[in-house]
Amino acid sequence: MGMEHRPSRKEKDATSSGGAEVGGPEAPDVVAGPRTADEYLEAQPAERRLLLDELRATVVDALPGAEETISWQMPSYRLDGKLLLHFAGYASHVGIYPGAAALDHFAQELGSRRSSKGTLRLEYDEPLPRGLVTRICLWLAGESD
Repeated sequence: MGMEHRPSRKEKDATSSGGAEVGGPEAPDVVAGPRTADEYLEAQPAERRLLLDELRATVVDALPGAEETISWQMPSYRLDGKLLLHFAGYASHVGIYPGAAALDHFAQELGSRRSSKGTLRLEYDEPLPRGLVTRICLWLAGESD
């Protein structure tokens, strides 16, 4: 009976979850995340799309000069080189990520929607607070100057 080879930490770090060297010939196919907001939204279940589409339209209307991109595998909006806002759909809610400073500024209006320091949480069964989202976007755009 020979001793079984136990990989070192360095060897473990150099392998993917499939055990093949990262980028090596036996590396498993890696599913790339969305490259555009359209791809992100198209991948969402139908029951999430209505609120996500409305949120996207509200953000785009409020930030007409912003670049829509994907960052951290979620739709993100950049103005003058600065990332302002991200959003993502989850099983039970939508997370909007404008950052802690914006949420501190709008704390009175947020109520229970604020779920952590920099996160605004919306439930799928509640209407989108369009006015609030627009004001947050405009405030962020002013902060980016």
